[in-house]
Amino acid sequence: MANARLTVWNPLDELTAAALNAEFNNELSGSVTIAPTGGDDTALIQDAFARAVTTGGGSVCFRPGAYSHTGLTLTNVNNLALYGMGRPGVSGAAGLYCTNAAADSLKISNGAHIAISGLYIGHSIQSNTGIAAIRALGVNKLSLTDVSTQVFPVGSGSMNGLILEGGTSDAVLTWVTRCIFSDHRENGISLMGSTSTKRVIETLLSGCVLFANGGAGVRIVDYVAGVYIRNGTNFGVQNGRSIDIVTTVNDARTLDIFVSDCILDVPVNENIRAKNVSSVHIFNNWIASAGALSGNVVWGIDMLTGAANTWLIKDNYIAFNRGGGIRFAGDSSSITGNHFNTNGGLAVTPTAMELTATSTNNFVTSNFFLGHTVSINDLGVANEKTNNHS
Repeated sequence: MANARLTVWNPLDELTAAALNAEFNNELSGSVTIAPTGGDDTALIQDAFARAVTTGGGSVCFRPGAYSHTGLTLTNVNNLALYGMGRPGVSGAAGLYCTNAAADSLKISNGAHIAISGLYIGHSIQSNTGIAAIRALGVNKLSLTDVSTQVFPVGSGSMNGLILEGGTSDAVLTWVTRCIFSDHRENGISLMGSTSTKRVIETLLSGCVLFANGGAGVRIVDYVAGVYIRNGTNFGVQNGRSIDIVTTVNDARTLDIFVSDCILDVPVNENIRAKNVSSVHIFNNWIASAGALSGNVVWGIDMLTGAANTWLIKDNYIAFNRGGGIRFAGDSSSITGNHFNTNGGLAVTPTAMELTATSTNNFVTSNFFLGHTVSINDLGVANEKTNNHS
């Protein structure tokens, strides 16, 4: 620890070693800068966290380099910002590398107003099943900007990128912007509440990249309300699924999922799979090539049997999904203005859309179909179909 350096940090100053050492004991501003020691930096980083919040809030700036640690924790901490100098994935960036396979790299529990930007966070070895680069439990107002958890080399690192959970109370308001969650053996991002008072509420993903995650790019389970995935978020090649929304029980209160202006492309299985979830809005997305590399006969969007209603699927380009375009088992929903192109290439009967036997009272209108044997296979009850074009 002899090489450890702590200081009050003024971003307008050119910091020198002398300045760092001179300001070592100043804790009044709540702003701390650290540099890696080349050894185990766990105590260094935890001490920086503690110093930064001594006056009720502050920031920790990580100078460029690799910080080795055995698992970092923030518990009941409010008003803290963590900054990395540089940008993840670029030479000279700051990275937090956990050497303990059984610990999350960064675990945040029951705090509020936490901001993290410009950092790589992950594991330097293959973590255990269920372990994440970042886990947040019951955090109120968490912001991640320009953060990466991408695994490199592939086959090592964190099993999951980001896990958001309810803690002792709801996790409310999470913003995730321009972040990278890729190459995780399990999921890029997981959202999971546990009870009606320990939910995950109001989560925004904007402009993120989620490639090659073994389970799903984004996985949404029980007691999740208000997820907004938008602004060019890119679900690239070889996610197990791009988005997986499958609750375990009908009354788990998972609802209000919005996916807009995104790219969902070339997953191993479905681009979007959903069960027991209501009020899902999917509009203006590229949804393509499910099963194209794996050879699996899967749908672009597969809304499975279960409690589901008031969906809106609108103005999407749905193409080249190997099992078909949309299979829908819900009710009282609208599928309108979508362009279907050459879906079902590996199916016995290439079909753009199938309304299953449990579907009822859906409104299907103004869709355009190209390159299918069957445009709409309606097996349901009282589904209204108007102004569709083949």
